[in-house]
Amino acid sequence: MNDAATSLSALITSKRRLCAPEQIEATVHATDGRSTRIFHVVARSPTGEYRCATDDETVSFNPRSGELVLEPVNDPPLRTHRHEFPMSHPVLTMFSPLDLPIWDASDNYEVVDAWRNGDSVRLEFAGPVRRGHAIVDLENHVAVELRYLDWLYTVRDLSTTLHGDVGRAV
Repeated sequence: MNDAATSLSALITSKRRLCAPEQIEATVHATDGRSTRIFHVVARSPTGEYRCATDDETVSFNPRSGELVLEPVNDPPLRTHRHEFPMSHPVLTMFSPLDLPIWDASDNYEVVDAWRNGDSVRLEFAGPVRRGHAIVDLENHVAVELRYLDWLYTVRDLSTTLHGDVGRAV
């Protein structure tokens, strides 16, 4: 098996090993080189929800129901369905790497290379006009870095907590 296939296999296997009910909390910094946005994320909560918040909105996704809810600070919530999830909120998909938009051919991206470096896998992807990458931490099954649509998303201050346990910082 070539290195790319081995790396992709490691990513899929890490998802299977993710059997402990863990909650992940992190801060994600996103920059396009001109501005920076900061997201506070709680993923895999006891209810299974993924949620990120900024000063002006909260976005949540429930993988069981497929419902994505956008809650702007001064407007009523907007509810939509799963097909909007990967495209519209890459910050949330970083915490579920198999949902990254790079896997969906309809988004015109495809993984063109992958390699493993210790406990992480780097995925290079390309589309007709843009390229990007994701670095996935195999232990926590989180994309700790994502370059997508001219934005660089970086996870910081990641901590995990077993549901009902004290938790640990990573």
